[in-house]
Amino acid sequence: MGSNAAATPRGRALSKARNLRKTASNPASTTSKRSSPRKTGFATILVPIDFSPASLFPVQWAKFIARRTNASVSFVHVHTFVHPLGTAFIPPVIDSEAEIEERLYRDLQAVARRQKVSKASFQIRAGRPFAEICRLAGEIQADLIALSSHGRTGWERAFLGSTTERVIRHAPCPVLVARPLRASRKEEFKLQKILVPVDFSDCSARGLNYAIGLAQLFGTELALLHVVRHRHDLPPILVRSYGKLSRWAREVAEAHMADLLGETDFGGVKFTTAIKTGSAARKVCRYALKISADLIVTSTHGRTGLAHVLIGSTAEQIVRYAKSPVLVVPTRMRKMA
Repeated sequence: MGSNAAATPRGRALSKARNLRKTASNPASTTSKRSSPRKTGFATILVPIDFSPASLFPVQWAKFIARRTNASVSFVHVHTFVHPLGTAFIPPVIDSEAEIEERLYRDLQAVARRQKVSKASFQIRAGRPFAEICRLAGEIQADLIALSSHGRTGWERAFLGSTTERVIRHAPCPVLVARPLRASRKEEFKLQKILVPVDFSDCSARGLNYAIGLAQLFGTELALLHVVRHRHDLPPILVRSYGKLSRWAREVAEAHMADLLGETDFGGVKFTTAIKTGSAARKVCRYALKISADLIVTSTHGRTGLAHVLIGSTAEQIVRYAKSPVLVVPTRMRKMA
């Protein structure tokens, strides 16, 4: 009787789930590894600046990472050259494009001096900001783009189209979306806890491996979170047994988490795990606040994908609403040495 029960999908899920605590507490005991942690390194960090106060938030992150890794920081400002209109009596005063770019170049240098970034370079580009930022990131082989969640146009809006969102979609490297530092963090900048949402997809595993590399680099603890989403499209006959379905879904999630822990090489990094039920993005943002996560590391898409036109993916919603900084790892990154 016991063997027949164990042969069912629910029995197998329960059997794997029972090993979750044991596996999590002793990651070194696992032998079959899904993948090795990515060797995360930083040589060049690209920081777009539009001279708004918000655009300066990422500079602190870039400086923090650069000091630890001896990386250089490349500042870029993207502008659109517009000729001012004059009148019939007063001709417009027009600076040449070269003069404008020279002034912007000096302004970028002033930002680096005020922020005490010594190892820096400067770029002035003209065109669409997201396109030029992504193009430059490829040209200089940036390992990270650090930018703010909003600049002059603002972020807290309901429709898609901001520079930040577009950079996240098209960047050839990870993108760090910074937030203002809390008052308690302004004196001492630390990276102690990283929250990693997982959905057990291959894409999610890439985000986890990147986070493991970061944790090894900075001596950080990881917190893995999986969210079992609510289903609102069930037929009435299934709604009656929704409680049983929810319990079964959680048991399956625990089994998947056990598999993930057994197949992932954490390289000695300490970690915790949690499983919640509800809206994925909402639960991730709330859990980040609960555990005081210094950073959320997520991949650009899991099961549903981010490369679509309409807002709605979990990754985009986390970037938009999280109070913590979010580092987004693209699904297809260029190969870095």
